Amino acid sequence: IFHLLYHKQPLILYIFTTFQKSRFSPLGPVPEIDRYRKFHPQTSIHLSSSNTIYIHLTDSKKTIELNEINQVWSQDFTHLYYRWILFYLATVIDEYSKEVVWFSIWLHHEKWLILNALKMAVLKKNTVPKYAHSDQWSEYRSYEYFEALARYKISASMSKKSSPWENWAQESFYWKFKFELWNLNRFDSFEKAVEAVILQIHYYNNFRIHTKLKMSPVQFVNLIPKK
Repeated sequence: IFHLLYHKQPLILYIFTTFQKSRFSPLGPVPEIDRYRKFHPQTSIHLSSSNTIYIHLTDSKKTIELNEINQVWSQDFTHLYYRWILFYLATVIDEYSKEVVWFSIWLHHEKWLILNALKMAVLKKNTVPKYAHSDQWSEYRSYEYFEALARYKISASMSKKSSPWENWAQESFYWKFKFELWNLNRFDSFEKAVEAVILQIHYYNNFRIHTKLKMSPVQFVNLIPKK
């Protein structure tokens, strides 16, 4: 009855759909790309593993080199489990420094989850990126999200359908993040599980050595001369 009221579907259907989305991962569900969204963004950025960004405009194509922070912020969200509680984590990552600029945690995946992460990232950095890149989730296609981008004068970019590699920074981050976070059921309360998520992000930003940077993201940012 609780599952029927909370998840609005029978328990057996909930277990089946959750299993289907888990992709047989021992760490639980991983981010997925919705293959059926009928949306054609004006700009689509292909983020390669190098420092090159390929910008696909509606009538042309050009290449941009990643050479400074706050140039491109990528966004995505994933879901985590603590016993019977399903909750969501949205992150904003600077593509140049690999820093998690800000994050948002909520019990439902909705537009306010990603809007809060973006707005708090802007407040933290006291600046805005040139591009905000994301997948084609409905939350990133909402009126409120595009209204926020217009207010901040940020150009929207979205991955092509069925192209998760076009948001490779977020996909790679979540895979490693879940592996290092491991099983949240080891904690004796939901609050401690959420605290572990926050501490893991803090560890990633400040202490974890990034393979490409050869240092932590925050250390890398501190080495960049301030304008």
